[in-house]
Amino acid sequence: MNVFATQTLYVGRGGDEFVVLLSEIAKPQDASRMAEKMLRVLAAPYRIDTHELRITTSIGISLYPDHGTDARTLLNNADTAMYYAKGGGCNHYQLFRADMNALREQRRDIEIQLHRALKEDALFLDFQPRIDIATGYLCSAEALVRWRNPILGLVQPLAFLPVAEARGLIGPIGHWVLLETCRRLQAWRAQGVEIVPIAVNMSAIELRDKSLPARIAAILSETGLEAHFLELEVTESSLMYHENGASIATLVELSHLGIRIAIDDFGSGSASLKRLKCFPLDTLNIAPCFVNDMLDSVENTSFINALINFGQNLALRVTAKGVETQAQLDHLTLQGCDGAQGFLFSKPLSATDFRALLSPERPKWPLSHLNFEPT
Repeated sequence: MNVFATQTLYVGRGGDEFVVLLSEIAKPQDASRMAEKMLRVLAAPYRIDTHELRITTSIGISLYPDHGTDARTLLNNADTAMYYAKGGGCNHYQLFRADMNALREQRRDIEIQLHRALKEDALFLDFQPRIDIATGYLCSAEALVRWRNPILGLVQPLAFLPVAEARGLIGPIGHWVLLETCRRLQAWRAQGVEIVPIAVNMSAIELRDKSLPARIAAILSETGLEAHFLELEVTESSLMYHENGASIATLVELSHLGIRIAIDDFGSGSASLKRLKCFPLDTLNIAPCFVNDMLDSVENTSFINALINFGQNLALRVTAKGVETQAQLDHLTLQGCDGAQGFLFSKPLSATDFRALLSPERPKWPLSHLNFEPT
């Protein structure tokens, strides 16, 4: 969300972002107080049937005339501040600072280098294992795109994926991730390895591409991989992006191919229960920011319990992301959560290291006996 001062009212943007224009504010603190109020209002839980849901928001603020004298400059600066706020995690706001322009220049450099990376095949995948809580066995993994640039070094996903999405590169990157994941799995199986399903993240931009089911079907045909080894993760905001049912139709087609569909980072968006029931979902992934503080208070614990119950009531497999402590795992086990992913079990592994886990005898947590110690 972007906030800046002007003599007008509200203007909407696309996707899950929008702009709030505040008129006649007296001092910068007024904008900050309004942002805090918005965060409180949007973070307040709301109940649908017996389920308590929450929204998290990131807000960037620019002020007229301190941060610009025209709408384009103000909006660009607020957008830059918003990316800083996102870096702070859930529910933060950030006032624009002049030194943030360095981030804008960095994003421009990243865009140029990303074009080159796609041409030169400079991306690669890491894989983070997921554990079946009831048995302790490795049950699947998440494919995580990485980029090692000869000039910038190892570029973090949070640094280049937002740029890719804003500059129209997320489609080509997403296609590469899907193709590489399927190729890897099929190559491992050809070597006699017992493979497991791999989850791939899907952006809202990719989801609204009507050719997506046909393209994925072509990838599966080209690689020879069965569809049930592929899971697509879509966020709540991605699911809610289209009110005309286009995203539902796309996911139904994908589901008919045999691909599993997961709603990712659940609890951090604004999914409508009525619409959520229309999607062909198989898995519900709880957002790491909720797992991290779930034992900090009774309210947080109750919220996690409600999310698990919500998924179970819809007959979905529930996976908790960002599990880092044994106490968190113990509570998730007690609540009947199905799966878990996080540093308690394993950091993201290179393709070579993850392939070593795929032994004929399915590995069981802890994975240290295979020389992959939890970090």
